[in-house]
Amino acid sequence: MQHPDVHPASLEEKMEEIGASTSALGKQYLDSLRKEKVETPVLFDRDVTGNSLLDNVHALIEELRAQGERPETISAIVEEFLERKFEPGSATQDQHGTCAAESAKFLFSYHNPGEWARVLRELICFGESTVAGGAVIRVPRDLGKRDRSAAREYTDAVAQAALMNLAAYEGEEYSNKRDGFTRNKGLQKQRFEGGLTTEQSQYVFEQLTGRAYTGIEDKNTLIALVKRYGHYLPVALEWEGEGAHQVVVTRYDEKTSRVYFRNPHGPDFGPDVVDGATERQNPPRRVEQGDIGEESMTIEDFREHVLSAELPQEDLLAFKQGVNVDGPRVEFGESRTEKNDPAVAGNISAFRTRLGGIDGFRSDSAFAA
Repeated sequence: MQHPDVHPASLEEKMEEIGASTSALGKQYLDSLRKEKVETPVLFDRDVTGNSLLDNVHALIEELRAQGERPETISAIVEEFLERKFEPGSATQDQHGTCAAESAKFLFSYHNPGEWARVLRELICFGESTVAGGAVIRVPRDLGKRDRSAAREYTDAVAQAALMNLAAYEGEEYSNKRDGFTRNKGLQKQRFEGGLTTEQSQYVFEQLTGRAYTGIEDKNTLIALVKRYGHYLPVALEWEGEGAHQVVVTRYDEKTSRVYFRNPHGPDFGPDVVDGATERQNPPRRVEQGDIGEESMTIEDFREHVLSAELPQEDLLAFKQGVNVDGPRVEFGESRTEKNDPAVAGNISAFRTRLGGIDGFRSDSAFAA
């Protein structure tokens, strides 16, 4: 079954309906997004079918209502939806090994806010969505069960779990509860480690964008990219306690020779955190804006700890030729989910039901083990 198209209401009608369906904070996000002084405000960025982010938020509300969701749950979901568009860096992977998934979400929603709104809307409403690369991305079967997170919000948990599930090798599936990949072997289910390999991470990027990606490990090329690429760049860093940790480089400051990046852990996380301190170790870095996970390190420390980066093959070729590139945007064209698996839809419905209204939805214990 093809998912319903967005409702052909007017711009003002949609704005009014969205504002009436969310919290006071959600209205502030909506108002701020509408007043953006850029050529194409985020609210009007379009997905691969030509619908805007605003269209998708409005369709999200209509579909949740049709599914019988309570107004307070819809309000909270829409608030989060708008918050992530207003400030994508406020999300966190929390206790889960989903740094690559969260970084992919952060990067993709930055370059393609309208398309990510479509994908996330369909994941929330139907439990699945077809992405630009042709794959069907689905929420895990155990998404409705409690996991070990304390700070992840609903939309982040849905997105990260679905992206992890997308990366599963044949015969495996991602378990959100266990935060790892499992494989059925006869009657015994074996546990595999969590996190994504470089190959899996690259596959996620390729499916989200519909473009061929390549990995770079040469440190001279990595340093040159950080200094001159001009777009957000996902990189893997050596990280104590995790081996490799994926972050997204956002800019390089020539004056201070510091590399700025978005850490998907978010603020004040990890064994090296000291309350009130901005300096972190292993690797050495500094918290710049903790509420959005922005950190920085010297270019020397970055060179020492960087392991690899991923970007579209055509971007790397253009970069080496000294040509400016547009970053990982998706192209317009049909990319829709053609069938709705009832079991998948049931998973996402159960997850929303477990939230128990806005109080349970917002409580720290909502995702506790």
